[in-house]
Amino acid sequence: MHNYTGYYDRHLKHIYETKGRLNILEIGVDQGNSVYLWRKCFPKANIVGMDIKDVSRKPLVRKAKIDFVIGDQIVQTDLDRVIAKGPYDVIIDDGCHHPSSILTSFKALWPALRQRGQMTSTSGIYVIEDCFHSYKDQQGVPELFTGLTEKIRDIYRYKAASVCFYPNICFIEKT
Repeated sequence: MHNYTGYYDRHLKHIYETKGRLNILEIGVDQGNSVYLWRKCFPKANIVGMDIKDVSRKPLVRKAKIDFVIGDQIVQTDLDRVIAKGPYDVIIDDGCHHPSSILTSFKALWPALRQRGQMTSTSGIYVIEDCFHSYKDQQGVPELFTGLTEKIRDIYRYKAASVCFYPNICFIEKT
């Protein structure tokens, strides 16, 4: 079990009491624990969950009442289906945890994250969970961090307000 609560509180506290309707995307639904938590935190939110397997019948996924998409986070047509349901206020990548997949999803989904002023006074937040999860001896970590840094610098230079790395989780705030 991860203890990401404090990090989420730090980065999402400005939207917890948002009166408007939020759009949240989570890649990697699994058993539905986190989408159920998002539903409890944001009862009015439109929550989209994407998973490579059909987990839509799992009890917590059903209780969360999300818009579920079966898809792979590295297949552009699958990403296009979730992009069409945006723009998003929060995107959480808790998918396969491989650097190349994370970077592929980030490049495709970053434009679907709201900027401040797009129907909201808050900035969009892109979250990558379990940054060190699937790497033996953390060999993929430099590739992930370097890749994210390069993508933010080269492609999205003026649209990232902050990038915060914590143990096993990263938050990227859009301007």
